[in-house]
Amino acid sequence: MTQGLVLVVCHLAAYWLRLDMSLAAFDRPGLWGHMVCCLLLQLACIELFGLCKSRWRYVSLHDLASILWATTISSAVIFALRMTVPAFLVPRGVILINWALCLLGLSSVRVLSRLYNERVRWGENSGAQKRVLLIGAGDTGATIAKQILGRPDTNMLLVGFLDDNSQLHGLHIHKVPVLGSVSEIAEISKTVAASEALICMPSAGGAQIRAAVQKVVEAGLHARILPGLEQLVAGQVSLELLRDVEITDLLGREPVKIDQSAVSQLIRGQRVMVTGAGGSIGSELCRQIFGLGAAELILVERAEPLLFTIEQELLSAAAASGKATVVRACVGDAGDAARMTDIFERYRPQIVCHAAAHKHVPLMEGNPGEAVKNNVFGTRCLAEVAVANGVRTFVMVSTDKAINPTSVMGATKRIAELFVQALARRCGTTFVTVRFGNVLGSSGSVVPIFREQIRRGGPVTVTHPDMRRYFMLIPEAVQLILQATTFGRGGQIFVLDMGEPVRIVDMARELIRLSGLKPDVDIPVKFIGLRPGEKLFEELKLDGESVEATPHPRIRVVKALETEWQTLLAMLDGLKAAVDSGDPARVRACIQEIVPECNLQAQRNDVTASAPAPQVQVVPSGKHMPSLGTETA
Repeated sequence: MTQGLVLVVCHLAAYWLRLDMSLAAFDRPGLWGHMVCCLLLQLACIELFGLCKSRWRYVSLHDLASILWATTISSAVIFALRMTVPAFLVPRGVILINWALCLLGLSSVRVLSRLYNERVRWGENSGAQKRVLLIGAGDTGATIAKQILGRPDTNMLLVGFLDDNSQLHGLHIHKVPVLGSVSEIAEISKTVAASEALICMPSAGGAQIRAAVQKVVEAGLHARILPGLEQLVAGQVSLELLRDVEITDLLGREPVKIDQSAVSQLIRGQRVMVTGAGGSIGSELCRQIFGLGAAELILVERAEPLLFTIEQELLSAAAASGKATVVRACVGDAGDAARMTDIFERYRPQIVCHAAAHKHVPLMEGNPGEAVKNNVFGTRCLAEVAVANGVRTFVMVSTDKAINPTSVMGATKRIAELFVQALARRCGTTFVTVRFGNVLGSSGSVVPIFREQIRRGGPVTVTHPDMRRYFMLIPEAVQLILQATTFGRGGQIFVLDMGEPVRIVDMARELIRLSGLKPDVDIPVKFIGLRPGEKLFEELKLDGESVEATPHPRIRVVKALETEWQTLLAMLDGLKAAVDSGDPARVRACIQEIVPECNLQAQRNDVTASAPAPQVQVVPSGKHMPSLGTETA
C-alpha cells in the first residue's frame, strides 16, 4: 500500500515538475491512463526483485540496489512503450523525472523506517540500557556493532570501540567512535560510564585474550566474548554467540590446527568403535568422528545414562544434517571378553578408539584392584579381541601421569602402554598410544569444582601453591588424538604439546576474578596439601625415552622402551592373581615390579625446603570440601 502511494505521488510530481509546476498539468489528456499503466509496470518490477517481502527496518545496501534495478528496468520499459505505441504519449522528461523520484522515494521510506527503529525507539529506551564498550574494531566488531544498533531489544547502548591499532583512534564505525586502546579502558570506561565490555577478537591468541580480559576485569566491567574462529561458521557472526568469558579462553597459547584432510581420509567411510563413549573424551571423539563421515559409529559404554545421552545427541545430529552415519549403542564393559567378542563379530569395526578408563587419581589410590581391572586388563581384553577380529587401527588414550608414575592410576596406564606396544610387534593391527594431560571441562576437572566453591562463597581449595599442570580443551585434545593416529605405524607413543604448564593457584584466582570477585578478599584461597598419588608437576617422557618430531608441530613421537613379551605376560599373570586375592598391598607390589620407575609411596616431586609449606584447612565433619581434580584424558 505504502509503496503504491509513493509511486502515485512520484508520477504526479513528475508531471507537475515537467510542465512548469502548473496544476493544469493534471488536466493533460491520457494522464490518468498512462499513470495506471506505469504504476502496474513499476509494481511488477518491485515484486520481481522481492521488495514487497523485505522488512524496512532492516534495509541494507542490497535492498537499495534492488530498488535501483526495479526503477531503472520499469522506466526503460515505459520509454520503450512510448517509442513504439503511438497512443502512449508520456513525455520523455516525465519518464526521467519519475525514475529519479521513484528511486528517491522508495529508498527514503525504507531508510526513514530504519532510522526510526534505530534512533527514535532506541532513544526512548536508552535510560534502561547497559552502556557497552566493544573491544576490537575489525570486521567482526563492526558486524556486532551493526547488530546492536539495529536491535533495541538487546538492551545495550554502544558507547565506543577500543582497539590497539592507533590508526583507528578517532575514527567512527557506524557513527560509533573508536575511543582508544585496550590499555586505556579504565579511564575511558569511567568517562563514558560503561558497565560491560564485549571482546570481539575471534582470531586472537590466548595471551592477547588474557590481557584484554585482565584489563576489563581490573576496570570493574563485566566481560563477554565471541567464540574463537574454530567455533564460528564463516559469515555467521551474531550477538547470540556472545557469552561470558570462561577460563578456557585464557590458556595463553594459539589454538590447535590439524590436517583436516588427512584425518577425514582416515575416518570417512570406516566402521569406528569408541569405548568409554559417554565420557568427556569419548563423547567428543564420537562427535568428531561422526562429523568426519564414518560409515558406522559403535558406541561402547557401561554407564547406560551416559550412553543414552550421546546416542540421542548423535541421532539428532544425523536427522538434522542428513548424514548417513549409522549409530550403534552397545552397553558393555571393555574387560568382558564375551561381550566384546560379540560386538566385534557383529559390527566388524575397522578402527577402535579406546578411551574407557578409571582416571581419578585419589579414588584409584584407595581402589587399586579396580584400577588394574579396568585400565590394565580391560585394555588387554579389548586389544586381544581387536587383533582376533582383524581391526586395522587401535588407538589407546593414555596420560602424562604414566610417566614416572607416583599413583596407581598412572602406573596402570603405563602397564597398558607396555602391553599394547608389545602386542603391536606380534600382529598386523596398528597400535597407537596418545599421551596428554589434564582436560579442562572434563568430569572431575578443576574448573567445575572451583566454580562450585566460588558459588558457595569459598574458600577455593588448592593442594599446593607450586602445583602445575598441562591443560588442553576437550575438542583440541580429540583433534590431536585423531591427527596422531594418521601418523601411526604400530607400537608408537605420541605426546601432545600442551604449551606451558599452568599454576593451579593462578587458575583459581583468575576464575575468581572472572566471577566479578577479588581473590583473597571476597573469596579466600586455601592450600590443603597434596593428596595420595599426586605430583607437583607432570613430566613429558621417561628416562631413556627419546622424543622426535612428527609432521605436526604440536605432536611428538616417543621412541619407547621395549619389554620382552613372555616376561610381560608372566608379570601380568602375577598381577591378576594379586587382584583376585583382594590384597591392596600385593597389588601395589606387583605394579611396582612391572613398572620399576614408579614410586607408589611418593606423593610429590622433590619438594625443597624453600617451597612454601602447605596450609591445611580443617573442614568440619559432614561438609567435605572438594579440592583440585586431577582427571586426565
